[in-house]
Amino acid sequence: MMINDYDVAEFGGRQWNVTPGFTTAKNSSEWVAGAPTPYLTDSWLQMATLKVAILVKGRGRDEILLRCSDLIAQLTAPVSILLDGFTRQFMGSVSKWSLTESSRRRFHLLTIEASGYWEDVEEYKKTLQLTSGTAARINNPGNARTPVRIELTAAAAAQLLSVTGAGAPVTVSDVDAGDVIVLDGVTGLFTVNASVDARITAWELPTLAPGDCEIKVSGADAAAVITYRPRYM
Repeated sequence: MMINDYDVAEFGGRQWNVTPGFTTAKNSSEWVAGAPTPYLTDSWLQMATLKVAILVKGRGRDEILLRCSDLIAQLTAPVSILLDGFTRQFMGSVSKWSLTESSRRRFHLLTIEASGYWEDVEEYKKTLQLTSGTAARINNPGNARTPVRIELTAAAAAQLLSVTGAGAPVTVSDVDAGDVIVLDGVTGLFTVNASVDARITAWELPTLAPGDCEIKVSGADAAAVITYRPRYM
């Protein structure tokens, strides 16, 4: 079991018990009194949950408590958790931890609870040559909308360059040949030549829907690098 870049074995621990939870959802659908049919809306996703018990061993109670303390110190910032026997990792924040002294001199059971989301360990990276007005197909094997980073290098100048297929359309005005445009749905940064630029108009962060998506650039040809980690409910 890995927490960030640390194997819990470095703290005398090993994965003991796991209780994974799916993403939850909220919905504003309602059936107004007197209406012939209900008003149905799409659900929006909430965070998934994860509960993990870690068996921590040591040479006596003092060493075990110190090892648990060192392990807890890694959990105060957002973490990635890669569980033994799992192919995807959990990204989130730990909201609770508790300690059970199962055997004071031999081992304690440290239980952590976190909220977040599941994603692939490996990052997907696609390098494409996009022709203006022609869509390129990108596959998102996840089953939830996935933030995506789109880097475009304009092949020619354009009064208006637009990007569609990754959520709401994004436009960039007064583009010069060679401009490097980055639309980062993970960090939320939109830049031109590494600087935040008011020429970019966007109403939401770029994401990929599950399955096949078609990314289209209009206004100028562009070299594209598309990077994402598929997410799961």
